[in-house]
Amino acid sequence: MGAETVETVSTPAHASKKLNEYDYIVVRDNCSKYPDYADYANVVEWTWVKECLIASRILPIPVRSSEEG
Repeated sequence: MGAETVETVSTPAHASKKLNEYDYIVVRDNCSKYPDYADYANVVEWTWVKECLIASRILPIPVRSSEEG
């Protein structure tokens, strides 16, 4: 997907930048399980990343429902 860098951290506190400075914040599964990321529009699930790779293009970010945050 053309990433210059990828960073993996266990919690937001370990990230090297502020979360709003990242292009995407990828979470393992259902975004609603990650309330720390609820305020960020660039949070995507790993499933979305795999779908983008299969399609060979960046797909629209799925809209999160209101119960997901």
